[in-house]
Amino acid sequence: MHVKICGITNLPDALLAAQAGADFIGLIRAPSERAVAADVALEIINELRDTPTRPVLLFRDAPLEELAAACRDCHVAWVQLHGHESVNYLARLAAALPHVRIIKAWELTPSDSGDALIAYVREAGSTGLRIAAVILDAPKRGAHPGYDHLAAISRRCNEAWSNAESERPELWCAGGLTTVTLAAAVANGTYDGVDVARGVEQSAGRKDRGAVRQFIEIGKSL
Repeated sequence: MHVKICGITNLPDALLAAQAGADFIGLIRAPSERAVAADVALEIINELRDTPTRPVLLFRDAPLEELAAACRDCHVAWVQLHGHESVNYLARLAAALPHVRIIKAWELTPSDSGDALIAYVREAGSTGLRIAAVILDAPKRGAHPGYDHLAAISRRCNEAWSNAESERPELWCAGGLTTVTLAAAVANGTYDGVDVARGVEQSAGRKDRGAVRQFIEIGKSL
């Protein structure tokens, strides 16, 4: 199970996550109370260069030129898109930065069936575009769909994509996970990873050392 610690805003927290065994850390380059300045993001990325932990730059509906410049400046290989980016946008990003792997966050409401996500990934696959991972997430505002609902959608997506391995992205679970809820949240799903930000914080943008270590330990055991 891959573990991503998102909303990293400072070098000590980045090093903590890396030393605890995080596979990915998320650096938010979009309007957010957890946004990280460009120079701090670059410092973190440089410090993690020789570690197994992969930095991910997170954007939400950013102009493509702005996103591409940030990726080139920081020499990153992973980008997370957390807005309403179209498949065409992803294709243009892949053409501009062919070495960059794309993670697409997908916010789901309690009434979502997963049909739109399944179609989105299939459309990408039909153009030869591979999405590395899809994060099943709760809306930033509005009702949480519940982890049973997210798990059901994860199973449905994997079944829909089972005959087209070339287009199947990894599926990661998110949406307010904590050390208390993590194991139960993923128990009935078919997940390859988990993603957390707020659930391991002592305050916005500041991680709780014990919670980070515990979350990673639990995630790796699942």
